[in-house]
Amino acid sequence: QSLSGEPTVGAIVGYSSGSMTITNSTFENNSGSTGAVRTSSETLVVSGSTFAGNSSTNVFGGAIDFNGATGARATITNSTFYANSANLQGGAIYSSHGIYTNNPLVVTNSTFSGNVNGAFSGIVQLGNSIVEKNTNGNCNGRVIDAGGNLSDDASCIFTTATSLANTPVQLGPLQNNGGPTRTMAPLTGSPAIDQGVNQLAIDASLTTDQRGIGFPRISPVGGTADRGAFELQVDNIPPTCTATATPKTLSKPNGKLVNITTKVTASDNLPGVSFKLRSVTSSQADSGLGRSDVAQDIQGWTIGTADLAGQLRNERFGTAGRTYTITYEAMDAAGNIATCSATVAVL
Repeated sequence: QSLSGEPTVGAIVGYSSGSMTITNSTFENNSGSTGAVRTSSETLVVSGSTFAGNSSTNVFGGAIDFNGATGARATITNSTFYANSANLQGGAIYSSHGIYTNNPLVVTNSTFSGNVNGAFSGIVQLGNSIVEKNTNGNCNGRVIDAGGNLSDDASCIFTTATSLANTPVQLGPLQNNGGPTRTMAPLTGSPAIDQGVNQLAIDASLTTDQRGIGFPRISPVGGTADRGAFELQVDNIPPTCTATATPKTLSKPNGKLVNITTKVTASDNLPGVSFKLRSVTSSQADSGLGRSDVAQDIQGWTIGTADLAGQLRNERFGTAGRTYTITYEAMDAAGNIATCSATVAVL
């Protein structure tokens, strides 16, 4: 509920004394004269947040209306605006502050997709950002092109060599890609990948993408920031994997099955590593080695799962002994694979 006679705003109203900071938040399906946030605060900072499906019953500001006084400053970084709507312009953001003070809203590494009646109106300084599939033109106001931008139409009037217009963006859906808020990941071959301007991300103090810790803003492999709120983590480094078995030796062979447990440690430079049991093998044949040989030496292990327990027969033939090998496969989120094995010796 809004205050002091302010028209009804969907979620939050801020006033000129003080600042408003929105971090790692989601505003979804709010509706009012401004869909989600209206503020005339001296400072507005939005980072790591998603605004989706908010609608303005007024002509502007489907998600945010910033109308700060002279000297006020607004910045938006690492944020996603999806399917917000306004009746006339600024389907996602209306920066009336920029119109009256010539002080632009500064947007860096953010994504605007599917908003109704444009992504923003007013004066916006745009850098390393994506604007696509917004109806009635992506940009309704004046854009100061800081570079590294990508638009699928010509409405933003980019002026730097590092920004692309009239270029399909190729984004995936708004979904959980890790982190506290939903994001839109560029698909394979998207011109958003590794084509931003590193210095813009550095100047905005962006060390991660919208998802936060574990998702560096400049991929250590690609070496160049992506356009938009999501940084594709290009990864060709396999995970590490170690495995041990308990017990690791069996003595006094008696032909009986013994319970074996394993411990597997799989780690990677990025989140999303998993492991599964690949095989359990013996250095000697399962049967036919002598009159006292008992078959089915390996039991209770489920291949293809993260199984950590099974049975092995305390049996060997000859003086060389027998070795069981339990092999695991670790896979990271990029599909890189590593294997590791634990051994159990029958002495």
